[in-house]
Amino acid sequence: MNRIQSNRFVYDNMIQSGYKGEGKKTVEDIIQDGINKLAQRAEREVVEYGDFAPVVEKFANYNVKDLKIGVPSIKIVYADYKGDKSLKRLELDVPSESGKSNANIVMELASKEDILKILSDKGLVERIKKNIQDASEAFEDREFA
Repeated sequence: MNRIQSNRFVYDNMIQSGYKGEGKKTVEDIIQDGINKLAQRAEREVVEYGDFAPVVEKFANYNVKDLKIGVPSIKIVYADYKGDKSLKRLELDVPSESGKSNANIVMELASKEDILKILSDKGLVERIKKNIQDASEAFEDREFA
């Protein structure tokens, strides 16, 4: 049993046992938490100009039964696009349930300042949610799940 299966096993057993914990978060809450953590880290770790280590946040406990995916994540990476060293990519990674395939979706190509503005946009949660759903459907259609 791998770590992801183990976490799902524990989560499913908590639900079946009636364990309430802190209360079940919605998918939107989980995505927003990941975005907030990424934005906080981006302010400290992403430089205005030049290369930097990718800043990645996983959507912890993202568990939707109908979706055939692993744990999605959002990240900011350096993008030396046409010689412009100020650009960064905001990417969404959605692994298949089996882990054999991965959908890497470039959400934005922008400066640090613009990426931070995008991360504060309330419409980003719905865009991410839709992209995750689309990736799951693509995995099912192509039998990559």
